[in-house]
Amino acid sequence: MFGVLFPDHREAAFANYRLWESVGFLLAFGYSSHLCLSTKTYLLLSSLVLSMLTYPLVELLARREARYRLVAAEKL
Repeated sequence: MFGVLFPDHREAAFANYRLWESVGFLLAFGYSSHLCLSTKTYLLLSSLVLSMLTYPLVELLARREARYRLVAAEKL
C-alpha cells in the first residue's frame, strides 16, 4: 500500500512503514508482561477495527488524487 500511495518517494515510504512496525513491536513487548490476555486481545481487536474502518477512507483519497493527477496531466 505504501508503494502505491507514495510512488515518488518509495524508499522513504517503506522506511516510515518499518519505523512504525518497529514501534508497534516495541509497544507490544513493553506491555506484554503488564496486561492480562483479555486486555491485550481487546487492544488488538480495537486496532483491527480502527484499521478496517479507516482503510476505505485511504482508498477513496488515493482514487481521488489519482483522478486529479489524470485531469491535470490532460490539461497540460
